[in-house]
Amino acid sequence: MGLPTDGAKSFGRPQHVIDTIAVKDGHIISREDRPLSRAMRGELVDHEEFAYTLPSGVERFLLSSARPIRNPDGAIVGAVQISLDITDRKRGEEQRKLLANELNHRVKNTLAVVQSIAGQTIRNATSLSEAGKMLSSRLVSLAKAHDLLTQRNWSGADLNDLVLASVTPHAPVERFQIGGETVWLPSNIALSAALAFHELTTNAIKYGSLSNATGSVSIHWKLVGKGQHRRLELEWREVGGPPVGPGGRKGFGTQLLERVFDFNKSDRVVLNFEKSGLICEFRLTLPH
Repeated sequence: MGLPTDGAKSFGRPQHVIDTIAVKDGHIISREDRPLSRAMRGELVDHEEFAYTLPSGVERFLLSSARPIRNPDGAIVGAVQISLDITDRKRGEEQRKLLANELNHRVKNTLAVVQSIAGQTIRNATSLSEAGKMLSSRLVSLAKAHDLLTQRNWSGADLNDLVLASVTPHAPVERFQIGGETVWLPSNIALSAALAFHELTTNAIKYGSLSNATGSVSIHWKLVGKGQHRRLELEWREVGGPPVGPGGRKGFGTQLLERVFDFNKSDRVVLNFEKSGLICEFRLTLPH
């Protein structure tokens, strides 16, 4: 309880009683209703949990039991209380509860993303076989992003690492020119970015600059602004592929790319189908 432990004191000698705040089941408990006082009135108290706030502000959790002390005639002449410090255990329980709630939140978010991916894939697929392949590929990309975030305890992901993890399973890294300053993405933006890069890469392989032996992709980014107005500007530029018409390329997941960063009104993804190749520009607001 924060009292000094040095110096011997004989049993029964009065000791200083510190002014603490005791809480049980969310209610403040007066000193008259705490275990020792209740035992002085003849009650038996067994394994009741209390949260004590000490004058220093430190909070301790105690598991307390108390008994009255009676003389040979049965009259109460005192009481005894024993308390076990369970602060570490309570902190552990709170941490596990927090982690369980966070896991539940992430699972719900992931299932929502999977549902959106599945719906988008099925609507745009020309056959059940194509839908199966596209859905499997997108879910694998999502799983790889999960692996990357898990390595960082879901605190986020480095943008350069995320780009490499998203594109290199599909094409040699020599086909890409990747560069930009160090940017740390929150987990929700990192997942969406992974899906976007996967979509761009697979479509570049099917229809764009990665569909031949000479084309390449340039991926560059920079940070603009500061504080609450900090923004990521990223450009995906394809060169050396087949000529692209103004109407875009068949099978390109345009709607998925345009909706994947639906976090902030100022966030946007712009697709420009230039004759020399696709240019995709990302404008994303990042938290401070």
